[in-house]
Amino acid sequence: MVEHIEKRISVRHYRRMKIEDTVLSRIQEIMQQVHQNKGPFGHGIKLSYHHSPYIEEQTRIKIGTYGFVKNAPAYIAGITHDRFENLVDFGYLMESLILELTGLGLGTVWLAGTFNRKAFDVLLRKGEIVPAITAVGYPAGKQTAREKMTRRLSRADRRLPFETLFHLNDFNRPLAPDTPELMPIYQSLELVRIGPSASNKQPWRALVQYPDVHLYLKRNPKYGKVLSFDLQALDIGIAIYHFEQGLIGKGVTYKIEQTQAPTHPDLTYVTSFKIGKNP
Repeated sequence: MVEHIEKRISVRHYRRMKIEDTVLSRIQEIMQQVHQNKGPFGHGIKLSYHHSPYIEEQTRIKIGTYGFVKNAPAYIAGITHDRFENLVDFGYLMESLILELTGLGLGTVWLAGTFNRKAFDVLLRKGEIVPAITAVGYPAGKQTAREKMTRRLSRADRRLPFETLFHLNDFNRPLAPDTPELMPIYQSLELVRIGPSASNKQPWRALVQYPDVHLYLKRNPKYGKVLSFDLQALDIGIAIYHFEQGLIGKGVTYKIEQTQAPTHPDLTYVTSFKIGKNP
């Protein structure tokens, strides 16, 4: 999974090619597994697969991505409830799905604000929302002019420095990548650092108080207010999944738990990892 995290990029331009039946069967298996899984707060999500461009052939309601996605043969929508912990788990589980699809050689792109959200109302029960969907298909290889512009405007290829995102023992000590205490968890933090986030805001922060690693959300004021839910909760869910996969990749034992973590006026505490023994 670490390899998938490191190589995945957002794909908005797809080849005009139907997904083969054997690959589609594997997608459905992955969706079923993700549907059975739970996020760090114990919530699951529902997933819905749609052949482009319609939600349902009978209703002929178009998914619609306002031109941000081209030629995608399919979309997968995720459904959850509009509560912070549910949304964190949504980000965690949806990212696990997207990375499994990456392993199949498929392109994907997180879409949270650039699709016809009302089109998915036919799938929802009371209290449910579709925070995000992903396009699915075979990458075209060549980026369109609009895709290049989107990546440039969102600074998609730029990441904040390690020392800006992570701290050691207290919030006054930036964590350098070559810090000796960091060795068992360096890969996990780096996987958080390179993760995707809405408009590349990178709102995750971590405080390392070994053996505890506390994860926080640094909200961007007014960001996502045009949407009716907490968009950046998805980002921290993705970060939790990446951190966990780094530990698994190194064979490091851990436990996710709520603790009496230090507070900071600009940060929202989310959860902690208690790191076990290194193999």
